[in-house]
Amino acid sequence: MNEATLLNRDIQVEYGKEMEEVRSVLGQVRSLVHDSVIKLNTSFDGLRQQAERQNELVIGLADDLGHRGEEEVGSADSKGQKSTVNIQGFVQATDGILRTFVDRIVQISQESMRMVYRMDDMVGYMVRVQEHLGKINTMVELTKGLALNARIVAARAGRSGEAFTFVATEIHQLAASSRQVSDQIGKAVEKTNTNVHSVRNVVKDMASKDMGFAMDAKDRVESMMRDIHAINQFRSKTLRQVSSITDEIDTHVTGAIAILHYEEVVTQVLKRIEHKLEVLTKFVHMLDLGTWTDERVPKQKRLAVLRDALSHQQQQFDSVVKNRPVNKLAKQGGAEAVDAFALSQSIRAELRRELVSLQEDSQQIRAAVQGAVGKLSGSFERLRQHSAMQNELVSSLVGGLDRQGGPARTHKAGNITVGEFIAATDSILQSFVEHIVAVSRQSIIMMYNMDDVSDEMLQVEESLGKINAIADLTKVLGLNARIVASREGQASGAFSVVAAEVRRLAIASREVSDLISEVVVEASTHVDSAKDVVREMASKDMSFSMEAKSRVDDMMDQVNENDRLTARMLQQVASMAGEIRDNLSLAVLSLQFEDMVTQITQVVEKKCLVMEKFDRFFDLEGLMNDALPKKERIAKVQRLLQDQQQLLTTVSHKPVNQENMDEGDIELF
Repeated sequence: MNEATLLNRDIQVEYGKEMEEVRSVLGQVRSLVHDSVIKLNTSFDGLRQQAERQNELVIGLADDLGHRGEEEVGSADSKGQKSTVNIQGFVQATDGILRTFVDRIVQISQESMRMVYRMDDMVGYMVRVQEHLGKINTMVELTKGLALNARIVAARAGRSGEAFTFVATEIHQLAASSRQVSDQIGKAVEKTNTNVHSVRNVVKDMASKDMGFAMDAKDRVESMMRDIHAINQFRSKTLRQVSSITDEIDTHVTGAIAILHYEEVVTQVLKRIEHKLEVLTKFVHMLDLGTWTDERVPKQKRLAVLRDALSHQQQQFDSVVKNRPVNKLAKQGGAEAVDAFALSQSIRAELRRELVSLQEDSQQIRAAVQGAVGKLSGSFERLRQHSAMQNELVSSLVGGLDRQGGPARTHKAGNITVGEFIAATDSILQSFVEHIVAVSRQSIIMMYNMDDVSDEMLQVEESLGKINAIADLTKVLGLNARIVASREGQASGAFSVVAAEVRRLAIASREVSDLISEVVVEASTHVDSAKDVVREMASKDMSFSMEAKSRVDDMMDQVNENDRLTARMLQQVASMAGEIRDNLSLAVLSLQFEDMVTQITQVVEKKCLVMEKFDRFFDLEGLMNDALPKKERIAKVQRLLQDQQQLLTTVSHKPVNQENMDEGDIELF
């Protein structure tokens, strides 16, 4: 094997080695791009799944807070369980119960005032009874006086007045009995007055306290409801904002995934480069030093063979790359003489053309990657901002829920939590129950007092019966006295007058007694009515308050559980926001491949620049100058090969130490 052939082989080996390094570097580009796209897609899938799950939780919580009523609701937790009462339903139900309590207390106050009016009427009745008793007592005293006068007249009449003495004595005794009964009635009336005034004062005090308590409670309930509605609307609005941000995150993820299609562009360019490299690899095959320096073959024939090889090379390259300018100098054909210098220039121009095409493809890869990374970076920055906003909103809600287990804070408008609302509701409800229990207890006491009044009215009626009986007896005695007086003739005229007056007083006393009886009956009717009202108040108040308290207690237990569930769900949302942040960080980290690709493509471009120096081997004028010794021409090529090897050594190392996006260092060259 001669020296030219060996040198030719060394040149081809060196050229092939550099071409293989270019292929290796481009393969590294493909691996980096592919690996980064896979990692970004994985991150995006995670982002999307977390955003969808997060959105489901947030929308469920927002609906549960803002748009469902008092009916049983289906807010599902992470295990798919159901809660029977949501906060909105609890607030509405509690509002209704508290307002019913307020209305009930107002009603009690109004009923108490009506009781006061009834007691005032009772006082009026007792005054009338006392006035009538005064009349009866006056008539009793007159009757006693008449009986005394009758006894005196009878004593003067001697034997004929004995009958009148007996009658007068009986009349006096009846009058005394009547006065005694009247005094009993007076005492009963005074006792009734005392009980009525006592009941009246209690009821009046209840009415004033009830109304004040009801108005104060009404203000507290309205203020608290305004606050809880405000905080509930805030929570619902915040959750909807979080949901909106989640939708925007999903939109940005979709946009980012669309950007990843740049891999197809890079892949197409890499395939084109590979085809060019295949063609470019054949370029060095035209370098045949043995043939070029063979003085036995005519120079024109050697040049013609080389020209044909160049033409074939151009055709192969143009089949790979369309719309490229063609080297016109290589199109000399036919029997025309081939100029060595022109052919040499054509070969060099073709080599440069093919290498420049590789550089342009490398730049296209870099531009595609940089453009995609720029867009992805902008998308990631927006994702980061939205994630931070989302985390801030959720953290504020979680912080608000975390405060709910503690003691109620000083009341500030619009600054109440669900836990504080529950505590305040329980406090108000407890005060309502205690108040109504106290009212019920007082009502029972009033019932006893009214029973005493009823008993006293019965005693008065019984005593009036006795007075009526005495009046009837007195009237009969008066009649008997007149009969006796008529038998005695003229001497009994005085007795006849006394008897008539006694009878008149008895009749008047009976009439007054009947009036008292009517008043007592009317008063008894009022007492019975008042007792019914008090009894109804006592029974209804207790049953209503106990039932309402039990209902609210049940709802409180359910809402506390629901709120704990809400807190856990919000913690999940917050945790997902953190995972979104982590996935985002991983995705951003994956963008470091841009630096690697940039370094690699720059090396490719440098290699292409160095490989352009291979055109020096195609100095056909020198190599085919038979006037020069062949050994001298071969030596010149050897020196060129050594220079080329030194140039290629400067860019022969890898710019990065990894071919994927796993953890590693970027080595700058």
